[in-house]
Amino acid sequence: MKDASTQNFYLGVEHQFWGNFLFRVNYQGSMGRHLPMLENYNRLDGIGYYNFANNPATIRSSQSPTRPNPLYTGFNYRSDSVSSNYNALVAEVQKRMSNGLQFQTGYTYSKLLDVNSELFAGCSNVSLTSNTAPYYYISNALPNLSYGRAGFDHRHAYKFSVTYDLPFMKGEKGFAGHALGGWQIGSFFQLESGHPIDVTTNRAHLSAKTLVPLNGIEPNGSTCTRPTFPASNPVDCVATLLDQNGAPINVGGDYNLDGVLNDHPNFIGSSLGSVYSGRSPADGIFVDNSRIACGEAGVPSSVNYSVTSSQCPGFTPNTLFANPAYPTTGPTPYMRFGTLGRNVFVGPRFSQLDASLSKNFKLTESMKLRFQASAQNLLNHPSFDCIDSSLNSTTFGKALCLAQSGLGSPQSRIMSLSLRLAF
Repeated sequence: MKDASTQNFYLGVEHQFWGNFLFRVNYQGSMGRHLPMLENYNRLDGIGYYNFANNPATIRSSQSPTRPNPLYTGFNYRSDSVSSNYNALVAEVQKRMSNGLQFQTGYTYSKLLDVNSELFAGCSNVSLTSNTAPYYYISNALPNLSYGRAGFDHRHAYKFSVTYDLPFMKGEKGFAGHALGGWQIGSFFQLESGHPIDVTTNRAHLSAKTLVPLNGIEPNGSTCTRPTFPASNPVDCVATLLDQNGAPINVGGDYNLDGVLNDHPNFIGSSLGSVYSGRSPADGIFVDNSRIACGEAGVPSSVNYSVTSSQCPGFTPNTLFANPAYPTTGPTPYMRFGTLGRNVFVGPRFSQLDASLSKNFKLTESMKLRFQASAQNLLNHPSFDCIDSSLNSTTFGKALCLAQSGLGSPQSRIMSLSLRLAF
């Protein structure tokens, strides 16, 4: 194991104008190297297709994934194999304190790329307490399939901070001056684009099935249990459809049959930018928030999805995402991956306005009392988060929680009063 390292660099120009104003533009970059990764090595592409315990490998009739070493659930392999790349353009304007006013504002356009954003990987959904989406590689053999925007990448970020000494009755003497003069207001506003969303099927394999009449012939060498009494009973039986190698055809989920349900579907929408609905995130961020269908190109037309799985019928198929085609030739039809990349969609933006009103009261030469009234999320504006990214969920595309502020507090208005005695 090597120590993780970071290489930071920037190139910038700044210019002072009008005496108290400073304008700055920077290019900032960072390269993370030898970052830690925790993987499960007791999984392979096709462990639900071939029986790797035999030599030579044989076709598995059930497609239930069998680990290479069945004595262990997983091998947690730690390595320093992850790299990250960050590039950003930052523009700032700063006004030094003069005439009772100072402020600083800045805009950042950035991009952060990696293959994994969490050390403890293992799930594919955004949690209720984190903006990141830890997960295993889509394929241990092809880690570059997971290269994309980091789970905590924010493409656009704008921040504005200001303090202002109120001039009213500032020079007044007596009670009015002490009580009503010398107040200061402050405000901090932040606006960020949403963090990435990794859309996955999150569904186990589904073996294609069909109905065979009592006197019919099972397709492609498959067999099914037929009623024996009475002999004239015209009851259909269910047969499993087999592919060119004699394995059950998989018509939905876990496309590479490795037992990890983080597979990406095909994107069939017109463009990545046209998928957003513009509605409240609680109602779904996509124009189509339906579950993914079971049908796909390359499977026989005789597939009966009603008897294949209860996950197939009873809902409207999604018009933005579909299963990748099932190869009808070759020895490894499980080696198929959707065209959708990792973290290509963006969740709801985050915005918050904080404000404060404060004043220092001079009690003696050495004692001061500071009063402050503060409000976090002054406008009580909800920022939604935790978008359900599972295409197998009835709440796909919908926000399941509210975002937290940068200080970790719940995203709701918080009012506070404070007194601070300095002596």
